[in-house]
Amino acid sequence: MKSKYTHLICALALYFNQSVEASSLPIDLKENPNVTLIGNGLGSRMQLFGFFETSLYSTQPAANIRFRNLCDDGNTAGFRPHSARNNPFAFKGAQSFHPQLSEQKDRWGSGHTGKGNFKTPDSWLTELKTDTLIAFFGYNEAFSGEAGLTNFKEEVAAFVKHTKNQRYNAKSAPEIVLVSPIAFDPSTQPSADIDTASYNKNLELYTKALKEVSVKEEVAFVDLFAPSKKWFQAAPRMLTSNGFQLNQDGYEKLSQELSTRLTGQNLKLDSTTTKKIHTAVLDKNWLWSNYYKIPNGVHVFGQRHKPFGPKNYPFELQKLEEMLDNRDDAINALAQKKRFDLKAADARTSPLPEVKTNFKTSRKNGSKTYLYGEDALKEFHLPKDFQM
Repeated sequence: MKSKYTHLICALALYFNQSVEASSLPIDLKENPNVTLIGNGLGSRMQLFGFFETSLYSTQPAANIRFRNLCDDGNTAGFRPHSARNNPFAFKGAQSFHPQLSEQKDRWGSGHTGKGNFKTPDSWLTELKTDTLIAFFGYNEAFSGEAGLTNFKEEVAAFVKHTKNQRYNAKSAPEIVLVSPIAFDPSTQPSADIDTASYNKNLELYTKALKEVSVKEEVAFVDLFAPSKKWFQAAPRMLTSNGFQLNQDGYEKLSQELSTRLTGQNLKLDSTTTKKIHTAVLDKNWLWSNYYKIPNGVHVFGQRHKPFGPKNYPFELQKLEEMLDNRDDAINALAQKKRFDLKAADARTSPLPEVKTNFKTSRKNGSKTYLYGEDALKEFHLPKDFQM
Protein backbone atom coordinates (compact mmCIF):
# COMPACT_ATOMS: atom_id res chain seq x y z
CA MET A 1 0.00 0.00 0.00
CA LYS A 2 1.35 3.39 -0.96
CA SER A 3 2.12 5.83 1.82
CA LYS A 4 -0.02 8.94 1.89
CA TYR A 5 3.22 10.89 1.49
CA THR A 6 4.21 9.14 -1.76
CA HIS A 7 2.59 11.71 -4.03
CA LEU A 8 4.10 14.55 -2.02
CA ILE A 9 7.58 13.01 -2.20
CA CYS A 10 7.25 12.43 -5.95
CA ALA A 11 6.08 16.00 -6.46
CA LEU A 12 9.01 17.36 -4.43
CA ALA A 13 11.46 15.17 -6.35
CA LEU A 14 10.07 16.42 -9.65
CA TYR A 15 10.29 20.01 -8.45
CA PHE A 16 13.92 19.71 -7.35
CA ASN A 17 14.91 17.84 -10.52
CA GLN A 18 13.40 20.67 -12.58
CA SER A 19 15.25 23.24 -10.48
CA VAL A 20 18.58 21.51 -11.00
CA GLU A 21 17.95 21.16 -14.72
CA ALA A 22 16.98 24.83 -15.01
CA SER A 23 20.32 25.88 -13.48
CA SER A 24 22.52 23.76 -15.72
CA LEU A 25 24.41 24.43 -18.91
CA PRO A 26 24.32 23.84 -21.81
CA ILE A 27 20.79 25.00 -22.63
CA ASP A 28 18.67 23.26 -25.26
CA LEU A 29 17.79 26.12 -27.58
CA LYS A 30 15.38 23.91 -29.53
CA GLU A 31 13.21 24.04 -26.44
CA ASN A 32 14.08 27.66 -25.65
CA PRO A 33 14.61 29.41 -29.01
CA ASN A 34 13.52 32.97 -28.13
CA VAL A 35 16.76 34.37 -26.71
CA THR A 36 16.79 37.84 -25.11
CA LEU A 37 19.74 39.75 -23.66
CA ILE A 38 19.29 42.26 -20.84
CA GLY A 39 21.77 44.21 -18.76
CA ASN A 40 24.63 46.63 -19.19
CA GLY A 41 26.95 48.01 -21.86
CA LEU A 42 28.94 44.78 -22.24
CA GLY A 43 25.81 43.14 -23.61
CA SER A 44 24.61 46.22 -25.48
CA ARG A 45 27.77 46.54 -27.60
CA MET A 46 27.57 42.87 -28.64
CA GLN A 47 25.03 43.77 -31.30
CA LEU A 48 27.59 45.99 -33.05
CA PHE A 49 29.73 42.94 -33.81
CA GLY A 50 27.22 40.07 -34.09
CA PHE A 51 29.61 37.22 -33.27
CA PHE A 52 27.61 35.72 -30.40
CA GLU A 53 24.40 35.49 -32.41
CA THR A 54 26.29 34.07 -35.36
CA SER A 55 27.67 31.32 -33.12
CA LEU A 56 24.22 30.44 -31.79
CA TYR A 57 22.60 30.29 -35.24
CA SER A 58 25.49 28.30 -36.69
CA THR A 59 25.76 25.70 -33.93
CA GLN A 60 21.99 25.36 -33.41
CA PRO A 61 20.62 25.52 -36.98
CA ALA A 62 17.46 23.51 -36.23
CA ALA A 63 16.44 25.65 -33.25
CA ASN A 64 14.89 28.52 -35.27
CA ILE A 65 16.36 31.03 -32.86
CA ARG A 66 14.83 34.48 -32.44
CA PHE A 67 17.41 36.75 -30.85
CA ARG A 68 16.86 40.24 -29.42
CA ASN A 69 19.10 42.56 -27.39
CA LEU A 70 17.49 44.82 -24.74
CA CYS A 71 20.76 45.80 -23.04
CA ASP A 72 21.64 49.42 -22.38
CA ASP A 73 24.63 51.08 -20.73
CA GLY A 74 24.14 51.63 -17.03
CA ASN A 75 21.30 49.14 -16.57
CA THR A 76 21.30 46.97 -13.46
CA ALA A 77 19.09 44.10 -12.36
CA GLY A 78 16.53 46.50 -10.92
CA PHE A 79 17.30 49.95 -12.37
CA ARG A 80 16.58 50.41 -16.10
CA PRO A 81 15.66 54.03 -16.86
CA HIS A 82 14.41 55.38 -20.17
CA SER A 83 13.40 58.92 -21.12
CA ALA A 84 9.93 57.68 -22.08
CA ARG A 85 9.47 55.08 -19.32
CA ASN A 86 7.37 56.33 -16.42
CA ASN A 87 9.04 54.02 -13.91
CA PRO A 88 12.81 53.39 -14.08
CA PHE A 89 12.63 50.27 -11.92
CA ALA A 90 12.33 46.84 -13.50
CA PHE A 91 10.18 45.11 -10.89
CA LYS A 92 8.21 45.83 -7.75
CA GLY A 93 10.51 46.66 -4.85
CA ALA A 94 13.57 47.35 -7.02
CA GLN A 95 13.63 50.96 -5.84
CA SER A 96 14.66 49.77 -2.37
CA PHE A 97 18.10 48.86 -3.76
CA HIS A 98 18.62 52.33 -5.26
CA PRO A 99 17.01 54.83 -2.87
CA GLN A 100 19.34 57.62 -3.97
CA LEU A 101 18.23 57.17 -7.60
CA SER A 102 14.60 57.23 -6.50
CA GLU A 103 15.06 60.63 -4.89
CA GLN A 104 17.46 62.27 -7.38
CA LYS A 105 15.90 65.02 -9.49
CA ASP A 106 17.09 67.02 -12.44
CA ARG A 107 16.38 70.73 -13.04
CA TRP A 108 12.99 69.85 -14.53
CA GLY A 109 12.05 67.83 -11.46
CA SER A 110 11.84 64.44 -13.16
CA GLY A 111 15.21 62.89 -12.27
CA HIS A 112 15.44 59.31 -13.55
CA THR A 113 11.71 59.03 -14.14
CA GLY A 114 10.80 59.49 -17.79
CA LYS A 115 7.52 60.47 -19.34
CA GLY A 116 5.82 58.52 -22.10
CA ASN A 117 4.64 55.07 -23.12
CA PHE A 118 7.86 53.09 -23.66
CA LYS A 119 7.22 49.49 -22.57
CA THR A 120 8.38 48.17 -19.21
CA PRO A 121 11.13 45.52 -19.17
CA ASP A 122 8.60 42.77 -18.47
CA SER A 123 6.35 44.00 -21.28
CA TRP A 124 9.22 43.80 -23.75
CA LEU A 125 10.13 40.29 -22.60
CA THR A 126 6.50 39.23 -22.95
CA GLU A 127 6.23 40.72 -26.44
CA LEU A 128 9.36 38.78 -27.41
CA LYS A 129 8.00 35.56 -25.83
CA THR A 130 11.34 35.13 -24.12
CA ASP A 131 12.41 31.53 -23.39
CA THR A 132 16.09 32.12 -22.59
CA LEU A 133 17.13 35.25 -20.69
CA ILE A 134 20.84 36.14 -20.62
CA ALA A 135 21.60 38.87 -18.08
CA PHE A 136 24.80 40.97 -17.92
CA PHE A 137 25.22 42.56 -14.48
CA GLY A 138 28.02 43.55 -12.14
CA TYR A 139 30.28 46.02 -13.94
CA ASN A 140 28.47 49.25 -13.07
CA GLU A 141 27.76 48.01 -9.58
CA ALA A 142 31.41 47.08 -8.91
CA PHE A 143 32.30 50.77 -8.58
CA SER A 144 30.59 50.62 -5.17
CA GLY A 145 33.35 48.29 -3.97
CA GLU A 146 33.02 45.93 -1.01
CA ALA A 147 30.49 48.26 0.60
CA GLY A 148 27.97 47.57 -2.16
CA LEU A 149 28.30 43.78 -2.35
CA THR A 150 25.40 42.88 -0.07
CA ASN A 151 23.03 45.27 -1.81
CA PHE A 152 24.14 43.90 -5.21
CA LYS A 153 23.50 40.29 -4.23
CA GLU A 154 20.10 41.13 -2.79
CA GLU A 155 19.13 43.10 -5.91
CA VAL A 156 20.13 40.29 -8.29
CA ALA A 157 18.41 37.68 -6.09
CA ALA A 158 15.22 39.76 -6.08
CA PHE A 159 15.43 40.05 -9.88
CA VAL A 160 15.82 36.27 -10.24
CA LYS A 161 12.91 35.56 -7.90
CA HIS A 162 10.72 38.01 -9.79
CA THR A 163 11.73 36.57 -13.17
CA LYS A 164 11.09 32.98 -12.10
CA ASN A 165 7.48 33.95 -11.47
CA GLN A 166 7.02 35.30 -15.01
CA ARG A 167 5.71 33.40 -18.02
CA TYR A 168 6.91 35.55 -20.88
CA ASN A 169 6.28 32.76 -23.40
CA ALA A 170 2.84 32.04 -21.85
CA LYS A 171 4.03 28.54 -20.88
CA SER A 172 6.94 28.48 -18.46
CA ALA A 173 9.48 30.59 -16.60
CA PRO A 174 12.48 31.58 -18.72
CA GLU A 175 15.84 29.86 -18.50
CA ILE A 176 18.02 32.46 -16.73
CA VAL A 177 21.75 32.81 -17.35
CA LEU A 178 23.69 35.31 -15.22
CA VAL A 179 26.85 36.59 -16.94
CA SER A 180 29.69 38.21 -15.03
CA PRO A 181 31.59 41.35 -16.01
CA ILE A 182 34.90 41.00 -17.84
CA ALA A 183 38.19 41.97 -16.23
CA PHE A 184 39.74 45.41 -16.70
CA ASP A 185 42.47 45.36 -19.35
CA PRO A 186 45.58 47.22 -18.15
CA SER A 187 47.22 47.22 -21.60
CA THR A 188 44.83 49.83 -23.03
CA GLN A 189 43.85 51.83 -19.96
CA PRO A 190 43.40 55.51 -20.94
CA SER A 191 45.33 56.91 -17.96
CA ALA A 192 48.23 55.79 -15.81
CA ASP A 193 46.32 57.14 -12.80
CA ILE A 194 43.79 54.29 -13.01
CA ASP A 195 44.25 51.72 -10.24
CA THR A 196 43.86 48.60 -12.37
CA ALA A 197 44.47 46.22 -9.47
CA SER A 198 41.70 47.84 -7.44
CA TYR A 199 39.28 47.70 -10.39
CA ASN A 200 39.95 44.03 -10.95
CA LYS A 201 39.70 43.23 -7.25
CA ASN A 202 36.19 44.70 -7.18
CA LEU A 203 35.18 43.06 -10.47
CA GLU A 204 36.32 39.69 -9.13
CA LEU A 205 34.32 40.25 -5.92
CA TYR A 206 31.17 41.02 -7.91
CA THR A 207 31.76 38.01 -10.17
CA LYS A 208 31.94 35.77 -7.09
CA ALA A 209 28.80 37.45 -5.75
CA LEU A 210 26.92 36.67 -8.98
CA LYS A 211 28.03 33.05 -8.76
CA GLU A 212 26.82 32.83 -5.15
CA VAL A 213 23.40 34.15 -6.18
CA SER A 214 23.23 31.71 -9.10
CA VAL A 215 23.94 28.76 -6.81
CA LYS A 216 21.47 29.88 -4.17
CA GLU A 217 18.71 30.70 -6.68
CA GLU A 218 19.51 27.70 -8.91
CA VAL A 219 20.10 29.51 -12.20
CA ALA A 220 22.92 29.19 -14.72
CA PHE A 221 26.07 31.30 -14.45
CA VAL A 222 28.90 32.16 -16.84
CA ASP A 223 32.15 33.60 -15.49
CA LEU A 224 33.73 35.94 -18.06
CA PHE A 225 36.06 37.61 -15.56
CA ALA A 226 38.57 34.77 -15.19
CA PRO A 227 38.94 33.91 -18.90
CA SER A 228 39.07 37.57 -19.99
CA LYS A 229 41.84 38.27 -17.49
CA LYS A 230 43.86 35.50 -19.17
CA TRP A 231 43.05 36.87 -22.64
CA PHE A 232 44.43 40.29 -21.75
CA GLN A 233 47.63 38.79 -20.34
CA ALA A 234 48.29 36.54 -23.34
CA ALA A 235 46.76 38.39 -26.31
CA PRO A 236 49.24 39.33 -29.09
CA ARG A 237 47.09 42.36 -29.95
CA MET A 238 44.74 44.69 -28.09
CA LEU A 239 41.29 43.37 -27.18
CA THR A 240 39.83 46.57 -25.68
CA SER A 241 39.83 50.21 -26.70
CA ASN A 242 40.05 51.78 -23.25
CA GLY A 243 40.48 49.04 -20.68
CA PHE A 244 36.87 47.90 -20.47
CA GLN A 245 35.19 48.26 -23.89
CA LEU A 246 36.00 45.25 -26.02
CA ASN A 247 36.96 45.85 -29.65
CA GLN A 248 36.11 43.50 -32.53
CA ASP A 249 38.76 40.94 -31.60
CA GLY A 250 37.70 41.11 -27.96
CA TYR A 251 34.04 40.52 -28.76
CA GLU A 252 34.95 37.60 -31.00
CA LYS A 253 36.73 35.92 -28.07
CA LEU A 254 33.91 36.76 -25.66
CA SER A 255 31.29 35.41 -28.06
CA GLN A 256 33.11 32.13 -28.55
CA GLU A 257 33.48 31.72 -24.77
CA LEU A 258 29.84 32.56 -24.07
CA SER A 259 28.34 30.50 -26.89
CA THR A 260 30.49 27.48 -25.98
CA ARG A 261 29.38 27.68 -22.35
CA LEU A 262 25.75 28.21 -23.35
CA THR A 263 25.44 25.49 -26.00
CA GLY A 264 28.38 23.17 -25.33
CA GLN A 265 29.62 23.67 -28.90
CA ASN A 266 32.63 25.64 -30.10
CA LEU A 267 32.57 27.40 -33.47
CA LYS A 268 35.26 29.01 -35.59
CA LEU A 269 33.79 31.99 -37.40
CA ASP A 270 35.57 31.51 -40.71
CA SER A 271 33.43 29.23 -42.90
CA THR A 272 31.62 30.62 -45.95
CA THR A 273 28.18 29.89 -44.48
CA THR A 274 29.11 31.40 -41.14
CA LYS A 275 30.35 34.57 -42.81
CA LYS A 276 27.02 34.89 -44.65
CA ILE A 277 25.14 34.39 -41.39
CA HIS A 278 27.32 37.03 -39.73
CA THR A 279 26.54 39.56 -42.48
CA ALA A 280 22.82 38.81 -42.16
CA VAL A 281 23.00 39.16 -38.36
CA LEU A 282 24.59 42.62 -38.63
CA ASP A 283 21.85 43.68 -41.05
CA LYS A 284 19.18 42.47 -38.62
CA ASN A 285 20.91 44.15 -35.67
CA TRP A 286 20.95 47.50 -37.48
CA LEU A 287 17.19 47.27 -37.96
CA TRP A 288 16.66 46.14 -34.36
CA SER A 289 18.67 49.11 -33.08
CA ASN A 290 16.48 51.44 -35.13
CA TYR A 291 13.39 49.72 -33.71
CA TYR A 292 14.24 49.37 -30.02
CA LYS A 293 16.44 52.48 -29.80
CA ILE A 294 14.74 54.46 -32.54
CA PRO A 295 16.39 57.88 -33.03
CA ASN A 296 14.56 60.84 -31.48
CA GLY A 297 12.51 58.49 -29.32
CA VAL A 298 11.06 61.40 -27.36
CA HIS A 299 8.78 61.99 -30.37
CA VAL A 300 8.04 58.28 -30.82
CA PHE A 301 7.33 57.24 -27.23
CA GLY A 302 7.99 60.28 -25.07
CA GLN A 303 6.52 63.57 -24.01
CA ARG A 304 6.66 65.03 -27.55
CA HIS A 305 4.70 62.10 -29.01
CA LYS A 306 1.75 64.32 -29.90
CA PRO A 307 0.66 65.78 -32.26
CA PHE A 308 2.80 64.21 -35.01
CA GLY A 309 3.94 60.93 -33.44
CA PRO A 310 0.64 59.05 -33.82
CA LYS A 311 0.46 60.03 -37.50
CA ASN A 312 3.90 58.77 -38.48
CA TYR A 313 5.74 56.41 -36.19
CA PRO A 314 3.28 53.51 -35.64
CA PHE A 315 3.52 52.70 -39.35
CA GLU A 316 7.30 52.91 -39.34
CA LEU A 317 7.55 50.66 -36.28
CA GLN A 318 5.18 48.13 -37.83
CA LYS A 319 7.26 48.00 -41.01
CA LEU A 320 10.48 47.64 -39.04
CA GLU A 321 8.93 44.79 -37.04
CA GLU A 322 7.90 43.00 -40.24
CA MET A 323 11.37 43.47 -41.73
CA LEU A 324 12.91 42.07 -38.53
CA ASP A 325 10.72 38.97 -38.80
CA ASN A 326 11.91 38.56 -42.38
CA ARG A 327 15.52 38.69 -41.26
CA ASP A 328 14.91 36.11 -38.55
CA ASP A 329 13.59 33.81 -41.28
CA ALA A 330 16.48 34.67 -43.59
CA ILE A 331 19.15 33.94 -40.95
CA ASN A 332 17.57 30.64 -39.94
CA ALA A 333 17.28 29.68 -43.62
CA LEU A 334 21.00 30.35 -44.07
CA ALA A 335 21.81 28.24 -41.01
CA GLN A 336 19.64 25.42 -42.35
CA LYS A 337 21.03 25.80 -45.90
CA LYS A 338 17.61 26.68 -47.30
CA ARG A 339 16.62 29.37 -49.81
CA PHE A 340 14.89 32.56 -48.69
CA ASP A 341 14.12 35.55 -50.89
CA LEU A 342 14.60 38.47 -48.51
CA LYS A 343 14.01 41.11 -51.18
CA ALA A 344 10.63 39.58 -52.08
CA ALA A 345 9.68 39.25 -48.41
CA ASP A 346 10.51 42.91 -47.75
CA ALA A 347 8.40 43.91 -50.77
CA ARG A 348 5.40 42.34 -49.04
CA THR A 349 5.77 44.41 -45.86
CA SER A 350 3.23 47.11 -45.03
CA PRO A 351 3.53 50.23 -47.21
CA LEU A 352 4.28 53.49 -45.43
CA PRO A 353 1.54 56.10 -45.85
CA GLU A 354 2.56 59.43 -47.32
CA VAL A 355 3.56 61.93 -44.67
CA LYS A 356 2.23 65.33 -45.66
CA THR A 357 4.58 68.16 -44.84
CA ASN A 358 3.52 71.34 -43.08
CA PHE A 359 6.40 73.15 -44.82
CA LYS A 360 5.29 76.22 -46.74
CA THR A 361 7.34 77.40 -49.67
CA SER A 362 8.40 81.04 -49.81
CA ARG A 363 11.32 83.16 -50.84
CA LYS A 364 12.69 82.79 -47.32
CA ASN A 365 12.00 79.07 -46.89
CA GLY A 366 12.81 78.00 -50.42
CA SER A 367 11.20 75.14 -52.33
CA LYS A 368 10.27 71.57 -51.41
CA THR A 369 12.81 70.17 -53.86
CA TYR A 370 15.58 68.33 -52.03
CA LEU A 371 18.87 68.07 -53.89
CA TYR A 372 21.26 65.14 -53.49
CA GLY A 373 24.96 64.65 -54.17
CA GLU A 374 26.38 66.47 -57.16
CA ASP A 375 23.12 68.36 -57.76
CA ALA A 376 23.38 69.85 -54.27
CA LEU A 377 27.06 70.71 -54.64
CA LYS A 378 26.36 72.66 -57.83
CA GLU A 379 24.09 75.02 -55.89
CA PHE A 380 26.74 75.95 -53.31
CA HIS A 381 28.36 79.35 -53.91
CA LEU A 382 31.70 79.42 -52.13
CA PRO A 383 34.28 82.22 -51.63
CA LYS A 384 37.43 82.10 -53.71
CA ASP A 385 39.81 79.26 -52.89
CA PHE A 386 37.17 77.40 -50.84
CA GLN A 387 35.92 73.98 -51.90
CA MET A 388 33.67 71.18 -50.68
